[in-house]
Amino acid sequence: MKWILIFYNILFISLYYISVHGNSISQEHEIVISLANYDNSSRNGQAFHNYSLLNNSSRTFINITNVPPEVSFIIIQVHAQESNVTLIFNGTQTSKISGYNVGMQINSSDISDTIISIENNNYRDVSVLVAVVAYTSDAPIPGGCNMEFEVEIAPFQKLNQTDAIVRVDAQPASEPKINDKQNSCDKNLIEYQSYRLYIPRGDFTNETYFSLIIKMLTVDGIIDNGVVSPNISASPLSRIYSAYPGTGSVYVIIATFDNYSAAYVPQFSYACGPVSNSDTCYLLKTSLSKFLCAVIFFIGVFFIFIGYRYLTLEIMLLGSITGGILGYIILNTIGILSSTWQISLSITIGLLVGIFCSYFYCKKRPCISILQASFSLGALIASIIYLGIPGMYDYSRFLYTYIPLAPSLHLYIYICTK
Repeated sequence: MKWILIFYNILFISLYYISVHGNSISQEHEIVISLANYDNSSRNGQAFHNYSLLNNSSRTFINITNVPPEVSFIIIQVHAQESNVTLIFNGTQTSKISGYNVGMQINSSDISDTIISIENNNYRDVSVLVAVVAYTSDAPIPGGCNMEFEVEIAPFQKLNQTDAIVRVDAQPASEPKINDKQNSCDKNLIEYQSYRLYIPRGDFTNETYFSLIIKMLTVDGIIDNGVVSPNISASPLSRIYSAYPGTGSVYVIIATFDNYSAAYVPQFSYACGPVSNSDTCYLLKTSLSKFLCAVIFFIGVFFIFIGYRYLTLEIMLLGSITGGILGYIILNTIGILSSTWQISLSITIGLLVGIFCSYFYCKKRPCISILQASFSLGALIASIIYLGIPGMYDYSRFLYTYIPLAPSLHLYIYICTK
C-alpha cells in the first residue's frame, strides 16, 4: 500500500510539472511572409504584414521568403495589444526581446541562416501583427548605434508611462554601410523627426489597434497619417508626451540620411490598461473625484447668479479652488502619496488657502484675494496653451507657464479697470 501511494504521488507531480512547464514550446506553428511583391521604386522602405493568433504557451516560427537582391536589410516587428510576446533570433548568436511592440534588424544575407520565432508565454491566446519592413543599402539603420538597449542593433523604442506623462526613448541610428563596413557613430549626420497618431477615445478593439500600427510602419505612411512632434527637447530620441488615459497613441521616429529615410518600430500606449484594468482608462476614476467635479460645477453656478451678493464667501471659494489646484500639482509632482491621499490633502490645503484669502479681504487688504482670482484665470489660459503645444512638454513645466502668466494677467486686468 505504501509503495502504491508513493507511485501515485510521483505520477501526480510529474503530470502537474508537464502541464505547467511542458507546454511552453509544445505547440509550434509557422507564419510565412513573402517579399515577392516588393516594388523596386520604393525609396524609403516597404512593409509586408500578416495577422496571426498565437496559442497560449506556444512558439511560432517566421519564414521570410522571396527576398529580392535590392533589399539590404529588414526590420521584423511583432505587435500585440497589452500582451508580452518574445521575438527570438537564433543565428550566429541568439538575441531576444520581449514587449508589446518589439522588433529587430537583420541583414538580408543572414535571413536564410537565422531561425526567427515568437514565443507566447501567456496563459491565453494572443492576436499579433507580424510585419517586415524592407530597406535598400542607402537607408540608415534605426538603432544601429545602440549603446544601452539589450540587443546589438535596437530599432525599437522603449516606453515608460505614469498617470501624467508618456516617455518614449530610442537609440541612435547608424549611417548606411559602405563596402559592407559600418561607419563610425562618433560623427553621425543623421536627422530625426518624431510623429504621433491618436485614435478615438475609448476604442480598444484589436482591429483599430492593428490598423493604426499598419499606417505607421513605413516612412511614407508615417508622413501621410502622423502628426509631427517638434523637437523641443535637446535629445530628439527621448520624447515626453502628455498622457490621455483611454486615448490610444502611436509614437514613431524617422531617421534620415542623405535624402533616404527609415522608420523605427512604432510604439503604442493607451496611458492606461484597457485589458488588465479598464477602470484606469477613465478620467474620473473614483467617487471622490466625481463628487469634486460636481461640487465645482455648482460653485460655478453660484458665482454666476448670486456670487456678487456674498463676496466674502466667493473669495473664500475661489481661494479654496486655487489652493487645491496648486496643492494637487505639488503633491502629484512629489509622487509619494497615493491618489486618494493626494486629493484629501489638496482639499485641506485648498480650504486653508480659502480661509486665508477671506481673512485678508475682511481686513481690507484685497490684493491677495484679487490676485488669486487672477491665478484661476491664468491657470485656465495656461492649461489651454499647454494642451495646444504640439510637442507636449513635461507636466512639471506647466508650473513655469502658470506662475509668470497669472501675475501678468492680474496686472493687465488692473490697468484695464483703472
